[in-house]
Amino acid sequence: AGAFPDAQHSTDPRQALTTADADVALFLTAGGAREALDDAAVLAAISERGMKLATIEPTPASTMDLARFEKALGPHEAVRVVPALTRATVFTHALDLLAQVGPVRTLSVSTRCARGQGTLFARLFDAMDLVVSLLGEPDSIDASVCGPIVPGRVHLAPGDSLRDLRGDLTANLRYAGACAAALSLSDNAGRWFRGVTLVGHGGCLRFDDNSYELIDPSGKTVDSSASRDRRGRRNAGPAHDVAAAACAQQIGAMFDPHAAPAPPRQTATVLAMAEAALLSART
Repeated sequence: AGAFPDAQHSTDPRQALTTADADVALFLTAGGAREALDDAAVLAAISERGMKLATIEPTPASTMDLARFEKALGPHEAVRVVPALTRATVFTHALDLLAQVGPVRTLSVSTRCARGQGTLFARLFDAMDLVVSLLGEPDSIDASVCGPIVPGRVHLAPGDSLRDLRGDLTANLRYAGACAAALSLSDNAGRWFRGVTLVGHGGCLRFDDNSYELIDPSGKTVDSSASRDRRGRRNAGPAHDVAAAACAQQIGAMFDPHAAPAPPRQTATVLAMAEAALLSART
């Protein structure tokens, strides 16, 4: 709040959300706003007033909470989780090229960010959303979490809540068919990055926030985004620019009457997969 001295400050997120005259509310952390962010009744009241809600921390944060949210808010997405890679423009281009890859054998997802750009839960939610969209629900998930080091140089073990996830996570996802997925995630890696690689009989498809490339089995680049997007805009300016731009684009789409509706998310499956990864890491 100190960074915005001219703004009206509030120590009560619930009161601020229910009384503020604003077009949109953006949750940048679940910490001090957890009670409001997890209160379906409060979010329903805000939604009825016409205020749009966006958050970089996923909500609801469990499959049990999801049922309560849907009862209060209905099946529609009352709070927009940003930035979702499945709702990025580059993902649309990737889907158009996916048929050329053929049946996917392996999917690799790597997402990293710095402190202040979201928690490990946010990275896990985004990654699982992507996996479900591309491969569907896996048969099993084997995960490991390397938590941050606390005083005494002891690694903090993962807690029993997705909201408490911090540090690094790796996971292997198994499917009945001849395909598999792997995740490598971190919320303390110093720089924002989201990269996806799919390998199939037709070649390799790679994409990140701003670029994509399709490589055939001979090694030839069949299709790609403009080179200026790959080498210029992505690396220009502070590291926060890519993360901020991704959030801004999706928040802006909430107010654009000509924007295509956000594709439906299989939230129940995404949360169940995230919870399975947490359970695996804890055991």
